Amino acid sequence: MQQIKTRALKEDFLNEFLFGKLNNILKVIQRDNNLIMCLRGNYTTVYYRGLQILKIRPDSFDVDKGYGINKPELKYDEEYWLEYFKSAKQKIDEHCCNGQAKLEKEIQQIMFRENSCNSIADETDYFIFDLEYAHKKARFDALAIFWSRKDRAFGKDVKLAIIEIKAGLKAINGNASLSKHYNDVKEFIENINMQEFLSDVKNIFSQMTKLGLINTKANPDKISINNNEIQFIFALANYNDNSALLQKEVELMKINHSSLLKTYIAKSSFLGYGLYEKGMIDVGKMISKPNNAKLIIHRGTQEIGGSAVEI
Repeated sequence: MQQIKTRALKEDFLNEFLFGKLNNILKVIQRDNNLIMCLRGNYTTVYYRGLQILKIRPDSFDVDKGYGINKPELKYDEEYWLEYFKSAKQKIDEHCCNGQAKLEKEIQQIMFRENSCNSIADETDYFIFDLEYAHKKARFDALAIFWSRKDRAFGKDVKLAIIEIKAGLKAINGNASLSKHYNDVKEFIENINMQEFLSDVKNIFSQMTKLGLINTKANPDKISINNNEIQFIFALANYNDNSALLQKEVELMKINHSSLLKTYIAKSSFLGYGLYEKGMIDVGKMISKPNNAKLIIHRGTQEIGGSAVEI
């Protein structure tokens, strides 16, 4: 089995954010819901509009200079970081206005905020705790845990959820098609040390909560993550429901019903990006029909070729 590179922080690095010299930077990030910080083991990455605005190491700072942002100075006072992020945001805004904006990155940022740190985050059934997960060939837009609100007081039946975000009809197929992502995720979970991976997931979620980057009253340390089921969720934005592409991609996935990988399509709660258990459409139960049958999703039912099944 492949070993993973852990993303949870070492205790001394975590404590620098909680009690030490990095605490002022953390405070600025906590107060600004347009900034997202994700853990990377020996460093952290801060995102704005889905793009890297800062990389923090225990004794150094860096940035992607491709956005025109100047490398930050080695300072730790709060006023400096307020000014840094103000200037760096402007540079990224200019970068995006010059035709470099990526809709999927923007949606990724909004989904994280809705399901992790804003006022409704503790009311959803999912907490997104990481973005841009990478392991060898595997690339995932987001990682979350499914922790049903009705079980929030206990921590039982918690599941890992891997999320892939697609914006627009053209993103459904091609070189980065839904079926390709499904196969990539299946290969990933079949070849890693699952116990080691889920242990790191629990540690990351716990640390993100301690850092004040996830909004929940529940105790993250008491969760037990189910290793018998991994959720893979497609978050499809602005999909044209007159198209048959989605049904074709579902058929190409060749879902294995006995697999620990359960695949879903997320349905929005009205117009929001909050993720809810009742809004998950089980791809494995979608009915396959010939002659380019059209998939229509409405009012909690899935209607294909004129027949409807409850989802």
